[in-house]
Order: sequence, then C-alpha cells, then structure tokens
Amino acid sequence: MNDMNPFDRPGGPHGAPPGGTPGGTPGGTPGSMPAAPPAIHTVTYDGRAGNLGRIAVSNGLLGLLTLGIYRFWGKTRLRSYLWSRVDFLGDRFEYSGTAKELLIGFLVALAILAPLVGASIAVGMVYENDLGAVAIKELVQLVVILFLIQLAIYRARRYRLTRTQWRGIRGGTARRCSATARRTPGSATAASSSTAGPRTSSGAGS
Repeated sequence: MNDMNPFDRPGGPHGAPPGGTPGGTPGGTPGSMPAAPPAIHTVTYDGRAGNLGRIAVSNGLLGLLTLGIYRFWGKTRLRSYLWSRVDFLGDRFEYSGTAKELLIGFLVALAILAPLVGASIAVGMVYENDLGAVAIKELVQLVVILFLIQLAIYRARRYRLTRTQWRGIRGGTARRCSATARRTPGSATAASSSTAGPRTSSGAGS
C-alpha cells in the first residue's frame, strides 16, 4: 500500500482545495466572508375567504334589489377590502376610488356608445342594398370597436392605478392613452402596467 505524505496532497497539509488558501475559502483571501445575499421583499395577502364570500353575497343581493345599480358600490367595497389585505414592507395598500366615480365613468361610456350605435344603424338602413357601402361601414365599425376596447382597457387600468396608494405614493401610468389605444388586443395587457408616483391625476374610470 502506498502511503501519501500529507505535504504531497493538493493544497498542502491543511487540505485546502486547489485555487484556494489554507484554512480559507476557495479563491478568496484568508478569513474573507462570502457576500450577503440581497434582501428579498415579498408582497403578502392575508384576506379570508369567509369575508370575501360575505361581501360577494351581499353585493349580489343588493345588486338584484337595485336592478344592477348597486354594482358600482359593490365593486368599490370589494376593491377596498382586497387592497387593504395586501402588505408590502409592513405597510398596506389603500384604495381611494369611489362608487360615484365608477358611475360617472359608466355614464360617459354610454354617452359615447349610444350615438355610435345609432349612426351604425342609420347607415345600415340607408345603404341596405349597397353592398360596397355596407362593407365599408362594417370595416369602419370594426376599427372603431377595436379602438374603443383598447381605450377602455387603458382607462380602467389607469383608474385603478391612480386610486391605489402605498405609503402615500399614488400609482399611475407612463404610457399615453393614444399609444395604448393603437395597440392590438393581444398586446394591450402590458400597455399600462408601469407605475410612477406620486401622482395627482384624477378622472372617472371603471
């Protein structure tokens, strides 16, 4: 049996790995400590299913009794609860939106859509027998609908962000409304996900 001299082992008598130092860390200086890993901050949610269930049931019943009018107040109540149960760095989020703002936003949407629907019906009746005019009308109608969908997505997300606060910082959107509305439906999900604060912008939303 061949006995190896301790001093013939790689790294000397202390058995330090190649590239390291005796008694130290591999590739480091004697007595050096590894760098501390960066701190990881997580967002926590501590809402309870029972509380959400009670809110959902009461919102549904009141919505039926008021023929759907209570939905704006119910949505505000639900968002306020969800926001208040989200914690980050020891502070909770706040939702400052109101049912009145949601109601105004709904009425504005109706005021925009009603004339467009009426105009589409009128054009279809006037040019009922003109296939070329009907095709152009359908094409224009499709473009307008896609534009309004993107516009509605932008305004809804901007409203939720501007009504979200954390440590006094109000959320916001960095992308302009026109840039978002021009995006295709498939790519609009990331159009208004950025935040910038503090902001003081306001407006009705959904």
